[in-house]
Amino acid sequence: SYLQWLHLADESQFTDDEYGNAVLWTAAYFGEVIRRNSKSQYRWLTYDGLGALLPEVSQRVPAKETTKWVLCEPKGSVFTPIEKVMRRISTGGDRLHPFAVAVLSEGI
Repeated sequence: SYLQWLHLADESQFTDDEYGNAVLWTAAYFGEVIRRNSKSQYRWLTYDGLGALLPEVSQRVPAKETTKWVLCEPKGSVFTPIEKVMRRISTGGDRLHPFAVAVLSEGI
């Protein structure tokens, strides 16, 4: 898969922008698949938007590069696609697929 290729690739062959774009586009795609197909009513929020809408939830989710954009459902469950994709690239292994199956079948 594309993420496995990124995991195995020599990071020095990418500029910071190329790597960042690969992460962002993949996270956006992964997140949108979850949003459109989940039983829950997830919606995209910026970190600031999350804080304004659900301040108690934003206190549990640290502000960092991987939480600039999050998916949030009405009950307050938060899903961080950027963080999931970056973890997948750095560690290898397929944790995205089991996560997606769990979210789509049960919600988080």
